[in-house]
Parts: sequence; C-alpha cells; structure tokens
Amino acid sequence: MRLLLLLNSFADLSPANEFIQPFGLGVYHTGVVIGGKEFTYAGGAGIFDHSPQQPGEQAKFRESVVVGSFDGNATALNDALHSLSKQFGPSGYNIMTQNCNHFSDALCRRLLQLSIPGKENAPKWHKEHLSDTDSHHNPLSPF
Repeated sequence: MRLLLLLNSFADLSPANEFIQPFGLGVYHTGVVIGGKEFTYAGGAGIFDHSPQQPGEQAKFRESVVVGSFDGNATALNDALHSLSKQFGPSGYNIMTQNCNHFSDALCRRLLQLSIPGKENAPKWHKEHLSDTDSHHNPLSPF
C-alpha cells in the first residue's frame, strides 16, 4: 500500500521570526506525516508522534510539502523509527547539529532515499555557510 509522505513546517517558535522571516530565515520546526501520524524530534522527548499539524501551542502551521510515496508497511516504518531512535535520543538534541529538521531529513532518506526539500528563498550565503556537507538542514532554514 502506497502512503503519501508529507513534510510539515511550523513557524513562530521564536519572536525573532517576525523580523527575520522576510529574509528567508527563521526558527522552524518540521515533522514527517505518514499514515495519519506526524513524527518529529525534540530535546528531552526524542522521537515522538502527534496528530498532523498539531505539534503544540507554540508552533504555528506554515505549510505541507509532498516528499514522495512510501511503499512499505507499518513494520518498515517502525524499524526505521527504531533505528533512528539511537541517533535521535532525548538527550542528543542540538539546535545547530541535531534537531527536528535533521530528524525529518533522516526519516525521509531512510524511507524514500530522498532528502527533505530546500527552499528557493533561503539566502545562498545561509546555505553555503550554515549547512554541512552531509546536506543536513539548518534549523534557520524553512526546509
């Protein structure tokens, strides 16, 4: 059974977003929606799921982007989540190097062999200087 895999993006996690969003920057949260659940990662919690587009009161839903279709089953999804839980444990969170965007990218790579999409409006300097060579996405970028 094919399941659509979506990437949800949320804004308003920081008051600074109001001032820096016009420049393509901001503090964003992402989660991956598959099979009616949204999977995400946070410090202190590790990997968890919630109802799509409802990660908490602080986050304001921004948009959903289709990443692809997953041909696997619940076992394959659970295996991927279990495997990633070793890397994305509750105490491993780091705003710059190990955050929800890194988790979303890792889950999409694991299930679809695709990275989460980039945003065309992210400044070139930002992409060149703040992202690493493994194509991990910076928390300041919308995707």
